Amino acid sequence: MNPIVESFHIDAGLLIAQVINFAIVLAVLYFFVVKPLTNVLEERANKVEKGIADAKEADMHLKKAQSEYEEKLTEAKKEAHALLEKTKEDAEKSRVAALAEIKEEMQREADKERARMKEERAQLKHELREETADLVVLSLEKVLGTLDSETHKNLVKEIYNESSK
Repeated sequence: MNPIVESFHIDAGLLIAQVINFAIVLAVLYFFVVKPLTNVLEERANKVEKGIADAKEADMHLKKAQSEYEEKLTEAKKEAHALLEKTKEDAEKSRVAALAEIKEEMQREADKERARMKEERAQLKHELREETADLVVLSLEKVLGTLDSETHKNLVKEIYNESSK
């Protein structure tokens, strides 16, 4: 080994000192650079993994929320359709009821008008009979001369009774 040491000019003490210096530098680099850098890289990897897991979970929640939204939307559409149908039915019932009420009111008005007309007709007949009786009495007075008031009343009553039959 001497010839190698001499050919390369290797000094054993210097070699040992360099090995010790290298070990010290290696230890310092390991504790102050490599170890913190490894910790930072592990934290970063954990954060990335957690971010991916959170993204998958958020995607799952989003899909679940989307399906719930679609279910609720479908349910709301069904409820709206049912409410619309019920409203249509209620409107039809209200329309039928209103028409029936209007028909009843028209019938009552027509009945009232018929009764009024019947009463008016009876009143007119009564007035016509009285007028006719007065005319007959006047005609008889002219023809027969003057009648006293008692005979006049009896004659009017008699004519009125005959015309009533």
